[in-house]
Amino acid sequence: MQDAAADHAADNRHLFLRGETASAVMKVRGLLLSSFRSSFADKEMLEVTPPAMVQTSVEGGSTLFTLDFYGQPAYLTQSSQLYLETCLPSLGDVFCIQESFRAEKSFTRRSVSFTCARACMRLVNDGREGES
Repeated sequence: MQDAAADHAADNRHLFLRGETASAVMKVRGLLLSSFRSSFADKEMLEVTPPAMVQTSVEGGSTLFTLDFYGQPAYLTQSSQLYLETCLPSLGDVFCIQESFRAEKSFTRRSVSFTCARACMRLVNDGREGES
């Protein structure tokens, strides 16, 4: 019976999102994301938007979601850390707020994707004016 209820909820997600509980959750989530962005902006960090689909594994291949992208293998990203580290030398201190995906076996779908806030900052003054 529980599987039938879950299937019904998934098939009618557009109606579920109009309910009071889901609306309240989305409002709180929006406020939290705005607060994170504001905090990073106060530290003069630049928001970057890493790709969600990548060509290689970041944290090991065992938890990758593999996709067929026009005959080539592609993967849903596990982490944006390497992308942020690549941006750091040219863009300075950066952050992103993005979904990450793990293909680990689970009893629920909730652990499959999650929103991750990551930041990457220089630890050494590289000679740029006004930075420490």
